[in-house]
Amino acid sequence: MLKTQLFGTVFVIAASSVMVLVLHMGIIEIFIMVVVDETLRLILNSWKLHRISRKTERIKSGPV
Repeated sequence: MLKTQLFGTVFVIAASSVMVLVLHMGIIEIFIMVVVDETLRLILNSWKLHRISRKTERIKSGPV
């Protein structure tokens, strides 16, 4: 989870800087960027949770 938080933070700061300083966009575009970031985090964390859950199920079932 820390990796996705760090990735998201760097992503938001970098993209916001580009959007404001280079593309001259406003607060609405920054808000949209934050929503995109949160969506990406949701997808990555869900994928990771699903992967961990499958591993846990295999360990629990173990050899019969």
